[in-house]
Amino acid sequence: MALIIIVIIILYGLSIIWAWSSLGDIEKPQKIAVIVIGVLITYIITAIVFAISKSGINYQEIVGENEIRRIILMIFTGLNLLILLPYISKQLYKIHEGEIEQKEFLRKMIILIIIFAICMWIECGYMKDTQARNIKNISIKKIKEEKNAKRKSSCNMWTNSVRQNSFINRTCQKNKWRNNFK
Repeated sequence: MALIIIVIIILYGLSIIWAWSSLGDIEKPQKIAVIVIGVLITYIITAIVFAISKSGINYQEIVGENEIRRIILMIFTGLNLLILLPYISKQLYKIHEGEIEQKEFLRKMIILIIIFAICMWIECGYMKDTQARNIKNISIKKIKEEKNAKRKSSCNMWTNSVRQNSFINRTCQKNKWRNNFK
């Protein structure tokens, strides 16, 4: 789990630093606004893709559904940010500097949206597989825990039975010994 968190922090850090430097000499409040809006929009898109990928998956009373959802959303939002945010930031900087016109920017954004939609379609399938794999792993872990609990329980019952039998045997032996001296 610690490795996953480190990877997520690196993804977000790289995306934000790259976007920040791609925005060039634009004022800091505008840079912050672009990055925050970019993160929010990317999160919303990723959440929608996750919701689509979740359809048809049965979580079967698994307690970790929220944890699975949170981790998948954080990882995929970070990946999507790394792909989108720096490029869009660079294009916004080019508009700011007058290197490209808005028509050129819109054409590039339409192409980016089409490519991103294809990527989201692929990502949706990957998210579905990831959820199914996680559910399977959690189910296997749950089954193993239940088997271990049953094994412990039967061990405890056997131990208690042995203890009771030992007590009964000792009592019988005492009674036998007493009966021999009567």
